[in-house]
Amino acid sequence: MKKIGIIFVSVGIVFLLSACGVNLQENEASKIINEHFGFPKPVMSYLSGNANTDIGQGIIKIIQTTGYVVHNPEASGGSVSAALATDFLPTEKGKGIIDGIDHNGFYDSYTYRGSVVSESLDSIKEILIDKETKTAIVKFTTKYEPIEPLYSSVCINERCQFFGDQISKNPERKIELKKYDKGWRFPE
Repeated sequence: MKKIGIIFVSVGIVFLLSACGVNLQENEASKIINEHFGFPKPVMSYLSGNANTDIGQGIIKIIQTTGYVVHNPEASGGSVSAALATDFLPTEKGKGIIDGIDHNGFYDSYTYRGSVVSESLDSIKEILIDKETKTAIVKFTTKYEPIEPLYSSVCINERCQFFGDQISKNPERKIELKKYDKGWRFPE
């Protein structure tokens, strides 16, 4: 009789411990979200302008003098015969933020290929756990933050209105995670 009592107590303890193991902490959810989405991550954009306006003149100078790009020695110099040339390439500092600045000699215009803002996790709003299925719905918000001096240099004259509007917002998103033997992750 004593052995049966010990077995029931043991089974109860194992059940209790396994039920407690289905919890998902906010810091663990944040780590999974940041790794999965690559936060904080630059949001790439393509912005064009005439060579004689802000992109062609002031922006390139600012971006070049702050060390984000260097002049491409192999560029054609944007001659009219060159349909498109990447005149400026990212430096080590600019890699992952800027792809380059192209000069279209035919139209005498420049295209900035790069980021002006980065997206990152703002906060975990709610974690809903279903202990039976060992799944969790994680609701969270993200935010956009300017990458300076790129944002101030490139986003002038309503050029980046989308990003300006987005900086003041915190979009809500949600993901589903599943508890496996080695921890929480996206369902397979």
